[in-house]
Amino acid sequence: GKTLLTLINDILDLSKIEAQKMEVSPEPADVKLLIKEIKELFHHAVLEKNIRFILEMDERLPSVIVIDEARLKQIMLNLTGNAVKFTHKGFVKISTLVLNDHNGNIDLQIAVTDTGIGIPEKDQQLIFESFSQQSALNTRKYGGTGLGLAISKRLCELMNGKIDVESTPGEGSCFTLTFRNLKYADEIIEGKTPHSENLDSIDFKGSKILIVDDVSHNRQLILAYLHHYNLELYIAENGQMALEMTKAILPDLILMDIRMPGINGYEANQQIKTGDKTAHIPVVALTAAVMQSETEKLQQAFDGYLRKPINKQSLIKEMIKHIPFNKTVNPIADQEETTRAQTPKNLNIISQAQKSAFRQKFADKISDLTTMIIIDDLHELISQLNHFAQEHQIDLLKNETEKLEQAVDSFDVKMIRHCITIIRQMFD
Repeated sequence: GKTLLTLINDILDLSKIEAQKMEVSPEPADVKLLIKEIKELFHHAVLEKNIRFILEMDERLPSVIVIDEARLKQIMLNLTGNAVKFTHKGFVKISTLVLNDHNGNIDLQIAVTDTGIGIPEKDQQLIFESFSQQSALNTRKYGGTGLGLAISKRLCELMNGKIDVESTPGEGSCFTLTFRNLKYADEIIEGKTPHSENLDSIDFKGSKILIVDDVSHNRQLILAYLHHYNLELYIAENGQMALEMTKAILPDLILMDIRMPGINGYEANQQIKTGDKTAHIPVVALTAAVMQSETEKLQQAFDGYLRKPINKQSLIKEMIKHIPFNKTVNPIADQEETTRAQTPKNLNIISQAQKSAFRQKFADKISDLTTMIIIDDLHELISQLNHFAQEHQIDLLKNETEKLEQAVDSFDVKMIRHCITIIRQMFD
């Protein structure tokens, strides 16, 4: 389903570009932060493949550059996604280089380099054409639609830039973006928090949050995410209740489901935004819709939006855009860092007998889940892993199983695969 929706959105983007309906909107953006976010998004993927992800930032790169951040991110996601997908050993690297700095404008180069399978010279221009991939590529193994690079090239040109590729089969590839005469300023954009920061150290200063959703599980999931963030949490089961509670408690932020019986999210939001005492309250939409047309409608109507299934990281990142917060020292996060630092030592505690018992009981189950994620099977596996950890007194397995359970509850497929990989490696 996700693959088909990605294909549809790619086709719509390509159609807009070819019909000259695609517009770019240059605004002040933190390119350093964007690149760090890209790295974090692929963190688990590179861990699973046991490759390195390297960032090389030019110290002369300004804090703020005027560029279309959303389009640049789309291009970087395509290039980095391809680099990770086609690299099986070595590294993926993103580097920036300021070519020229003149009269408040810079020429900027961003390169995505990998040590992957490479591209034959005869295919190096073909790959930028629509629905085209390099010849002799195993599409069953690597997948893809052949649209990502075509869209990236056209978006780059719309932004008055260009994209080049250098590649050697068997050694790797380097895709280079070049943008000229970009305006810049050495200032920090307010409200921007690096993606890589520990979001568990956020303190929201007792802000009031109203969670509106007609599905109990969705409400409980958000409550579980937010319970230790120093917040006053309120829930409403439908649009009418949301309107009544908004007037009564005047929340600092509303998380609003879109499709509800009676008054839906759009209607409730409209009434909130036209009320004298409630118009200032930010409302973030919660939606399962993924079509581009629906996304554009949400952007116009709401102060922000989150796609379901919602994960904790995206939720907190959206909230810090709308309500004040402090950074605090988080003992839980510190404990996790200590656990990670001590992992190699703890791994040695697991005896050969325990490893043998684990492989005999779980090898087939975990092997199946590395290729296909089945939530019901995972719940059963988690219960069995917890029992095994308690029976054999393996704290490391217990900790990793707890992380797996959190990933399952938040439908975080990448984290699920990462946890399964770590557990398997513990007993190899």
